[in-house]
Amino acid sequence: MLVRHIKIKQLTVATKKSNSNSDRLIMEYPLTICFDDKRFLAAICPQFVDFFVHGLIYNHTRSITGLHLQNTDPNTITVTRNPDRAHTLSIDASVPSGIQPDTLIHWMHLFKDGQSLYRQTGATESVGILLSDQSVLTIECLSMESATLKLVGALLKKDCHAYPVVFMSHALKNRSQALIDLLNPAIIMCQSAISAHFLDDCITHQRTLFGFCRKSTYNRYTNFHL
Repeated sequence: MLVRHIKIKQLTVATKKSNSNSDRLIMEYPLTICFDDKRFLAAICPQFVDFFVHGLIYNHTRSITGLHLQNTDPNTITVTRNPDRAHTLSIDASVPSGIQPDTLIHWMHLFKDGQSLYRQTGATESVGILLSDQSVLTIECLSMESATLKLVGALLKKDCHAYPVVFMSHALKNRSQALIDLLNPAIIMCQSAISAHFLDDCITHQRTLFGFCRKSTYNRYTNFHL
């Protein structure tokens, strides 16, 4: 279960009266991951847990060796290496050719279409990447960090081929950089704000950066690819 439905009392500001209503709350799944004598603690949406584990281990090891996951109890996963299996993280070095304004708008619409949990609860953050067929793989979770790790794990597990075009739902700051670097994006499109430090990093790495990608306008902060 990803969402819990509850009954609430809702205070209306204009009338100062309370009325019965309902709400949807996102579920949090506490998780312990045991790997190589290390224990990692996390809280994630109970969705794509195997993707999260693969992304987490890749982030710490940079290894594409296959993994075997075993639930030792409902909230604990023990991970061992599976040398008979290897994955690939296949992200092009170059962006698609012929990108036009309507192309960017279409991609962002595809990204937003994948944010169903956010539309229900308002409690998730989303990360997406452009796949080789120019669809957008969108992953939602409780934080940008856990969503990014799930996305990396999905690319590894599904052996997807992707372009270096990444989509983010929430503000991009200095703490976002290390995980975003796992995807090595050439173009970043964000629905929210950009910090000055993050902008400087995009200039250093020659990344095209869009922020505040909303209904009427997209702010372009850098341009190295269009």
